[in-house]
Amino acid sequence: MRILFLSLLLVPSMAAAHGDAPSLEAEVGEYMIDIGYAPDLAPGEKIEFDIDLFTADPIDYADFASVDVRVTRDGAEIVSGSVENDSVNIPVFHVTFPDAGGYDMDVRYLDERDRLIVARTFHLEVPGTAGVLLREGSSMATYVIAGGLLALSVATGGVALWEQFGPKKKR
Repeated sequence: MRILFLSLLLVPSMAAAHGDAPSLEAEVGEYMIDIGYAPDLAPGEKIEFDIDLFTADPIDYADFASVDVRVTRDGAEIVSGSVENDSVNIPVFHVTFPDAGGYDMDVRYLDERDRLIVARTFHLEVPGTAGVLLREGSSMATYVIAGGLLALSVATGGVALWEQFGPKKKR
């Protein structure tokens, strides 16, 4: 019975490994800025940022025409641009961080007349690649580890079922 309990603990932990993606969030006045991104920030990789704006109370999508984004490191511009809001799709902005380290992301939400609605600067830390096992370039390792965990979970569940419902030994 203990083995069955252990197998039930393993399966949810595998499912939770994908969890929610991180985001940069800030409440500024009557607005909530929410910028989501992939959990694996890495230098040299193209990272997609989902750029949302909500009203803070009640929480609802805020109306904006575009958002200006500027990414800097130690005051030097890495990338900048403007993303239009078509009110259907979430505006996205792509950044390739050249190196590990600290970066600042300035976001400025504008209305249809290019008037400022709200602005905020966020700080991001891009980790180095040392000690990172699961990256896009090492997808084989990802599959080997996931396969091993799945096999362990199935085997543990099989043993538990065998102990519970298999042939009984005579005493």
